[in-house]
Order: sequence, then structure tokens, then C-alpha cells
Amino acid sequence: MVNEQEIQRLKKIRPNYAILSLALDWLQIFAAFYVAIMVDHWLFYLIAMVFIARCQHALYMMMHEAAHFGLHSSILVNNYIGQFAIAGPALFSLFVYRSNHLNHHRHPTSDDDQYPLKKSKFAVELLEDLFCYSYFRYMKLFIVAFAKKVRRRKERDEEAKKEEEEKRIADKLKAEKEDLELEKIEIKNSGGNVKGRRTHPHKLPKYMVLSSMLLGNGIIILFFYLLDATLMYPILWLLPMFSILFVFFRIRGVCEHGGLKVDDNSMLTTRTIINPLQAYFFHPHRANYHIEHHLYPNVPYYNLKKLHTVIKEGGQYNTTNVYRSYFHIINNVVTY
Repeated sequence: MVNEQEIQRLKKIRPNYAILSLALDWLQIFAAFYVAIMVDHWLFYLIAMVFIARCQHALYMMMHEAAHFGLHSSILVNNYIGQFAIAGPALFSLFVYRSNHLNHHRHPTSDDDQYPLKKSKFAVELLEDLFCYSYFRYMKLFIVAFAKKVRRRKERDEEAKKEEEEKRIADKLKAEKEDLELEKIEIKNSGGNVKGRRTHPHKLPKYMVLSSMLLGNGIIILFFYLLDATLMYPILWLLPMFSILFVFFRIRGVCEHGGLKVDDNSMLTTRTIINPLQAYFFHPHRANYHIEHHLYPNVPYYNLKKLHTVIKEGGQYNTTNVYRSYFHIINNVVTY
């Protein structure tokens, strides 16, 4: 049996670990910027672009952690870090990502999975990644999904407003009391970080998303400006994000769930790949322990390796989908 007491201990959030990981990710990014510009050679620019895309992948893994409220025990602080230090500089919204990612946890595999896939088709998809087509298609899907969500929310709000207008409020004092109780609940949920006005603990004001994008990218542009290399911003920051990063995404996605059948058992719908060197590129921040993550989503990334050991010692670990190489998986799901 799995030691549930040990599992609960592993769920403890340690913000210092997350802050250190983020600091190292950004340090590597700015170091790559600096070295590429100082050397000023096309080969170093190419190497830097691949390395920066890898670091952007690491940031996305930290955004994934923020989506599970794993950066900080305070929801509000978790969301601010996730949006301003991760999602904003990547021109994305933590909250849009969270909404879509939670659906992934409910349905990690589907009956219409395209794998196994022919190598020629897989090669075409990799080229689409490299030439930025996948990025814009990906963003279109997220924008459409977000627009539908906003429209549904607007319809619900309009319906609620209509019902509210038709309803007579019996007592003003009662309404004020309800507002006060709601305020107390939200303050409790946000870890005491909400003061002065009501803010949904899972969200930030709308302008915060745009502000985080402008601030994060403004700092990056300023860094290039100080090195007298402002034109390197789209080449060393945006281009890797729009192209090479999506190659990493595709390989990671294939290796996590590609070709696996629909099942209620997460050990049969997910893979874990134990190869630290390859995982540095394809699964940063121990996201390669993906079976463990799907079994216990509330365990933070820095404890996933320990979680792997705890589950194995409990005698309930199915090693069918545990691999030692990403390329072994790709060879299995990509055919001639």
C-alpha cells in the first residue's frame, strides 16, 4: 500500500524552491542573450536560439506548476508569480492555460488520438513547428476557446442580472450581511492577501494580464537595448518561442500520452521517462515523472522523484509505461 502520510508530506509547498528554479531559468536566458550577442556569430545565434527555447520550455513547465497552485501556498501570490514572472513574458495568460489544462487532466487521452503516425506526417508536423505555423494555430485554438468561455459567462451574467432585477430584495441589512460574509470567505481563500475590495482568488484583474506582457517583454527589450542589440529581441526571444519551442512541445506531448488508449487508470494513459539529460530539454523541472503527476497533481514538481519512489515502494506501480529514452517512445508511435 502507498504510504498516504508520506504522500501528504510530499504535497507541502516550498515557495523558495520555485523562486530558485525561476531565478535559474531567467539567469540562463539572459546569459544566453549576452553570450550570443558578445560572440556575434551565426552559429552561436543558432545554438542560443535552441537553448533559449529550452529555457522557455522550462518556464512553461513552471506555468504548469502555477496552474496547479504549486508555486506558493497563497493563491493570490501564486497567480501573480505565475502571470508576471512566467506567462506574461511568454505572451500568454495563466488563467486561459489553467482552464484548458484542467480539461486535459480529466481526459488525458482520447479515442481520436492520431498516433501511431507515419514518419512522413510526423516530419511535416515538425516542419510546421519550425516555421511557426503550429504557434499561430495553437494560439487560435486558445483564443477561440477563451472567446467561447467569455461569451458563456456573459450570457450567464445577463441571465443572472435579469433574474436579479425581477427579484425584490427583502431587506437591505440582509444584503449587507451577505456581502460581509462573502468578503470573509474570499479573504480566507486567498490566504489573507485580499484587502480593501473583492477579488476572485483564482483570477487577477483583466488588465494585469496585459500589464504582465508589457512589463516582462519591456524588461527583455531593455536588456537588448543596453547591449546595443535591440533588433535581437525578435530573433532571440520571439522566434525561438514561435518555432523551436513547439518542437519541444510536440516531442513532450507524444511521449506523455501519444498512442495510449483511453482508460481510467493514469498508469495506463501516461508515461514516465527517466533520462535526466533528455528530460533537461523535453521535460524540464522533473515533469518527466508524468505518471506521478497525473496520480497526484497536488504534489509540487520538486517532490515528483520522491513520489515515484514512494509509489514503487508501495508495490502499486505499473512499470509498463516507464521508459529510459524519449526516442524509444517516438520509434514506437511513429511508423513507416
